Amino acid sequence: MRIRNLAAFMAAMSIMLSCTLSVSGTSLGRTVNITVDTGKDRKAISPYIYGVNAELMENDVSCKAVRAGGNRYSAYNWETNASNAGADWKNISDGYFQQNVPENMKDKPGCAALKLNEVCTAKGAYPLMTLQLAGYVSADMNGEVSKAERAPSDRWKKVELVKGDEFSLTPDLNDGTVYMDEFVNYLVNTLGDSQNGGIRGYSLDNEPGLWSSTHSLVHPEKTTCAEIVEKSVTMSKAVKDIDPNAEIFGPALFGYGAFTNFADAPDWKEIKNDNPEYKWFIDYYLDEMKKAEDENGRRLLDVLDVHFYTEAKGACGKRYCEHYGNPDCVYNKLNSTNYDGSG
Repeated sequence: MRIRNLAAFMAAMSIMLSCTLSVSGTSLGRTVNITVDTGKDRKAISPYIYGVNAELMENDVSCKAVRAGGNRYSAYNWETNASNAGADWKNISDGYFQQNVPENMKDKPGCAALKLNEVCTAKGAYPLMTLQLAGYVSADMNGEVSKAERAPSDRWKKVELVKGDEFSLTPDLNDGTVYMDEFVNYLVNTLGDSQNGGIRGYSLDNEPGLWSSTHSLVHPEKTTCAEIVEKSVTMSKAVKDIDPNAEIFGPALFGYGAFTNFADAPDWKEIKNDNPEYKWFIDYYLDEMKKAEDENGRRLLDVLDVHFYTEAKGACGKRYCEHYGNPDCVYNKLNSTNYDGSG
C-alpha cells in the first residue's frame, strides 16, 4: 500500500537505521562529514508500513495492521457469512469465515469483521475490512456453483452500495439484496466508530482488474476504469456519511498490469487518447478521485492501495513459502521490499 502522505514512510525509514553512522566524502578538495543519529527523535513505525492478512492474525506475530482481504472477500455476504472461493477453489460457496471464529460469533452478521476487530483490539493493531463492490455475493453455503448458475441466479445475492432507506441492525435475509452502507452502519453500531474501538479502514474490494477471472461467475465482463471509479466514489461517500474519520483504501490493484492500464480495461485506450497526460491508470484514478473530493468538499480516498507480489524466495528456496516460523525465510520476505540502490 502506498500512502499519499509520505511522513509515515520517512518515520519508518528513520527507525530502520540501527546505529549512529558517520561518513565522509571528498570532492574537489572539500570534505563533507555526515552524521546520522538514530537515537534522536525516534517515532513509532506507522501502522501502514508492516501488517499481515487476516489468516495470520492470531499467530504469534507482532503486527500493527491486519487486513481482512483477498479473493474470498469479494463475494462475502456479511448478512449470512456465506462466501465464495471463486477461481481459487472451484467456485465453492460455503461458511469458510465461520470456521475460525468463536461459537458465540458464528451466527452474528459480519462475523469476519467482528473477529478481525477483536484480534486487532487485543494486539493494538489497525483493522482493515474489505467492502464488496463486484455486484453479487454468495446466497448460500451449498458448495460448488456451476457456470449455469452464474449471477444473477438464486445462488447469489445482489449488492447495492447504498440502501437509500432506513438501516437495520438485523438485516433482511429475504429481500434478495445485500447493502454495503448498511454493513458499515452495523459495524459502527456494534463495535464503535473508527475513533472509538471500531473498524478503522475499509478496502474497496480486492483486485477489481481481475474480477472477470477470479470471480467470473459474479463479474464475467472485464471491469472498466469508469466502473471502478464510480463505485469507489459512491462507496467512499457512503462510508464517510456514516463514519467521517474512517479511512478508505483503494483501488486494491493486483500488479503492474493493473497499475498501468487496469488489466487492459476496455475503456483505457479511449481514456488515454483523450487524456495523454495520464501515463498510467493510477494517474487517471487519482485524478478522478480528486475531482470527486473537490466536488464533495471532503477526502474520499485516504490510501492508494496497490499490491506487490515479490519474486523473492525464502531461505528454503521457495517463492511465497509459508515458513512463518523460520527467521531466515521471514527476513527474506521483509527484505524483498527494500531497495538497495543497485537497480
